[in-house]
Amino acid sequence: MPLIRFPTVKGLVFTIDLSKIADRENPRTIEAPLYNYAQEPIIIEWGDGEVSKLDVAQASNFPSHTYAEGAGEVFRVTVRSVTGHLPVIIFYNSSANLNITLAVTSVDHFAGWSGRTTPSGFASYAKNTSNLIYIDPRIIGLPTWNNTDGAHSYSGIEQPVESFCLDFMSQNKYLGALFGNTKVFGRVPRGFFKNVTLMEQCHNSFANTNISGELPEDLLDNNQNLNFIGSMFNGCTGLTTPYIFWNQDGTIDTEKHPNLTANNATNVYANCTSELRAQVPTAYGGTMTV
Repeated sequence: MPLIRFPTVKGLVFTIDLSKIADRENPRTIEAPLYNYAQEPIIIEWGDGEVSKLDVAQASNFPSHTYAEGAGEVFRVTVRSVTGHLPVIIFYNSSANLNITLAVTSVDHFAGWSGRTTPSGFASYAKNTSNLIYIDPRIIGLPTWNNTDGAHSYSGIEQPVESFCLDFMSQNKYLGALFGNTKVFGRVPRGFFKNVTLMEQCHNSFANTNISGELPEDLLDNNQNLNFIGSMFNGCTGLTTPYIFWNQDGTIDTEKHPNLTANNATNVYANCTSELRAQVPTAYGGTMTV
């Protein structure tokens, strides 16, 4: 599915498939992923000809819609406001068993900021959305968000890692499990984390994904605030060359990463191939003795 590039109408567009819903008592009721902090009325076009015009209170707590029997299974939903300021968007909520978590199959378009007045995150934004195979890559790069911890973990997204741009994430500190346990594939591009200068945590960020090839030799060189990278590439069996963050004696290279300790860098390369693990000290999930 091609990326819709700027300039575009601000708003959110996503596709759902009702056949994916696990709640068979209410198999045709779906929630819009509007979580909180709405600041203006929201309009939802549900894709079946029905339109909801919601006030601020209604737009802040997963408003729902029931599709008529016989109307079909697949629908394209549009969420918009006058200025483009949307509530916090989240397709997964740990406190509720939402049909939308399983029904969403793609997030086709996103342009517009969260309605919050302070920098906000979208931690767990698409967590456990197992049928979600595509997201608009721009979502990950919105500069006002400072926490993308677990954003896509255990989702079904299957996109090349190079399609995601983190260049504008200057406020982001927490990227743990960013793509962990997904089908993200391909080679991590040079400079991928270069502009995420405040990043402190990226543990499990690529764990058990299909990334492959050599990691850039300077992948995390510009991230001196790092303090937790444990299991970052755990289970990435397609990798051939590691990113080296240690000295010849196996200790952490504190010139690169003054806040990182060995205790917070365990299992970075665990469960990778034996060839790659032979290039990595045992302290970080490898088999190399130093």
